[in-house]
Amino acid sequence: PLVDESRLRDVKGFVDRARAQGAAVVIGGCEPEGLRDGHYYAPTVVDVRPEHEIAREEVFGPVLSFIEVDDIEEALTVANTVDYGLCASIFTKDIGQAFTFIDKIDAGMIHVNRPGLGGFSHMPFGGFKYSSYGAREVGDDTINFYTDIKSVHIQET
Repeated sequence: PLVDESRLRDVKGFVDRARAQGAAVVIGGCEPEGLRDGHYYAPTVVDVRPEHEIAREEVFGPVLSFIEVDDIEEALTVANTVDYGLCASIFTKDIGQAFTFIDKIDAGMIHVNRPGLGGFSHMPFGGFKYSSYGAREVGDDTINFYTDIKSVHIQET
């Protein structure tokens, strides 16, 4: 479900423009039948190229776009060319490859061998580039954001 008709229209627009640009909708890409009360869009998977709008923008709907790449360097190049960097994930058994990814990806939250977006209650939530706004949320960063720290030194006389 989406929050309102406007959000539904936006999500549909992303998928329709992706089709027009030559992307392949693997599954979904429509409003599900039989759901009348609300604004629903079927979970959708789209095979895209790096230049497609849907690969470069935040859709904020039940849409996953993917880009096939040949190696980690190509994956990093593709991922780092977008204007957003909230979260990134890598699935690998190669710890060296994982650390290469961690070092080179432009994202605020990085996951290795687990799906992304959510974080943990003890780790800061926030991104790089145009993802997120302001100070990090959650963890010690939140305490620091909402706290004015004073340093006081008292010498007894």
